[in-house]
Amino acid sequence: MRHGLLALICWLCCVVAHSEMLNVEQSGLFRAWFVRIAQEQLRQGPSPRWYQQDCAGLVRFAANETLKVHDSKWLKSNGFSSQYLPPEMTLTPGQRQLAQNWNQGNGKTGPYVTAINLIQYNSQFIGQDINQALPGDMIFFDQGDAQHLMVWMGRYVIYHTGSATKTDNGMRAVSLQQLMTWKLYIKNFINYQYVNVRWSLLIKIKPL
Repeated sequence: MRHGLLALICWLCCVVAHSEMLNVEQSGLFRAWFVRIAQEQLRQGPSPRWYQQDCAGLVRFAANETLKVHDSKWLKSNGFSSQYLPPEMTLTPGQRQLAQNWNQGNGKTGPYVTAINLIQYNSQFIGQDINQALPGDMIFFDQGDAQHLMVWMGRYVIYHTGSATKTDNGMRAVSLQQLMTWKLYIKNFINYQYVNVRWSLLIKIKPL
């Protein structure tokens, strides 16, 4: 991956048999739950169930929780009310495990994957226009020796800074307009580009 500032918009892919991929209806519901779960980490603060709290950890956690059964026990443990929730997904046991099987590279899969490996091994390129981004897509910044992931919510991004204190849980919400003013992201503006990628877990359709 090219060094310098590179912003990718991306979505989830897990290395599983083709028959385990989500269909179109499931993909739409996955996106709705993923956004809602990520949003709750901002509203309530990181869940005690979210152990690895950094930018990639937010994505892994939200994806894993999205694929679980959202029954009353799950809602209570995650601080959700039963109102204004997306419809529940009907998934196979194999589909429930998709976010436990990230492609880690070198032929390995597992529940943990770094930010850059989420992009390199678990994403599919679909374009270069920010207007193509859908809620639940991710913005990925590659600065050569450091990478960062943010979740696109439609009008703004949310992310975890990778650190937390007693008075700062590390969660942030920033508009795209604000993001563009940060020196960190405009320093190499001439090299700046959006590359739109979407997690192929959502866009691969099972054959009839």
